Amino acid sequence: MKRTQLTTVVFCLATLLILAPRVASAQTEDPFGPNPPAVINPAPEDATPAEPATVAEPKKARNYKGRLPNYYPAVVSAEQRKAIYAIQMEYYEKLRALREQMEAMTKERNTRIEAVLSADQLKEVQQLAAEAKAKREKTTQ
Repeated sequence: MKRTQLTTVVFCLATLLILAPRVASAQTEDPFGPNPPAVINPAPEDATPAEPATVAEPKKARNYKGRLPNYYPAVVSAEQRKAIYAIQMEYYEKLRALREQMEAMTKERNTRIEAVLSADQLKEVQQLAAEAKAKREKTTQ
């Protein structure tokens, strides 16, 4: 199994372990939680019927650019597009936090695993890893 595939599997399992209790309790709670998704705001009662409804603008996160899922651009309206971007932004922040948490857990795990090895074994493992990295870099050039 490739490293990227293994990372994906570990990330999915970690996400499931973290979210499983929330999913179980979500059946009795408000489905949108404390942060409901962007909702189309109806036009004011005194507005003329020709005025279009508006959508709450999503907050921008650093280095985040919304992207519609495949085939969506052909069928969604501008209001729906904004609502989708707002939902993506909400989950972007949550997933970013989970990724950071997973990276910290991975570093902790690796440190504990390395502590099991003797100094000579650790040195040999580091040498093997460096050789493998050099070989990968050589083949990608």
